[in-house]
Amino acid sequence: PTEAAGLKNCSDAHFNTTIISVNESGSEIICRQNGHDRECTKTDFLLHEKYKHYLCSSTTDETAIPNPCTEEAIRNNQLFFPHPYDYTKFIKCDYHHKMYITQCPKGERYQQGSHSCGSTTATVTGDKAPLDPDVTNPCTTQALASNEYFFAYSKDHTKFIHCDVWLNAWVTSCPPSLVWNQQSHTCIADQHHEASNPCTQEQLDNGITMFPHPDPHMYIHCDSGLNQWVQSCVGGTVFDFASQTCVWENALSG
Repeated sequence: PTEAAGLKNCSDAHFNTTIISVNESGSEIICRQNGHDRECTKTDFLLHEKYKHYLCSSTTDETAIPNPCTEEAIRNNQLFFPHPYDYTKFIKCDYHHKMYITQCPKGERYQQGSHSCGSTTATVTGDKAPLDPDVTNPCTTQALASNEYFFAYSKDHTKFIHCDVWLNAWVTSCPPSLVWNQQSHTCIADQHHEASNPCTQEQLDNGITMFPHPDPHMYIHCDSGLNQWVQSCVGGTVFDFASQTCVWENALSG
């Protein structure tokens, strides 16, 4: 009935139920972290070989990323920044306010506190090992509070000590032909075995700031102080001196 008063005249009320099966396309994957379910992010897929092939090709234009290498940042010696939307990359600044987007090694994320790439848990991988028991652990609360995460390894100048956020100390090897430099907190070319530093004022005046490294997947980057820094190309690319950039590996062979 159209009005409540008409309900008293209802003697044959009935209704029909229809069940429709809806075929939804695709499926939803939920990620579990520390016992809690959450929506998966692009980074979760990128870090797992089993699932990364499900991702569509990225159409994001990285040139649209705001440049964090401001005058104030350089003045405060802030040279490293996280990538705005990809945890597997980070941004490194030079003293000309140029930014360089760097890819972390496979399966690792950028850790802003230590300005380095690493796993999210303290695990031993093939390229790092726990600090020797006879070496004093430099990873103190005071050190981390001062953003000091890297230290020289007294037993081998081709290695260094890397602190994680749990105060664990790990011994990590520099790339081949490089040695640890505590002042710059990075691995640099061994001056005792290198014929010369390619970073000259003449080269910089000509706009040449990048030079080949013995490992084709790496290159030497010169800053305004004529210091040489070893950088890694994105996976699958090699350094091309002519174009001063990293290109796809098969592009050079062709």
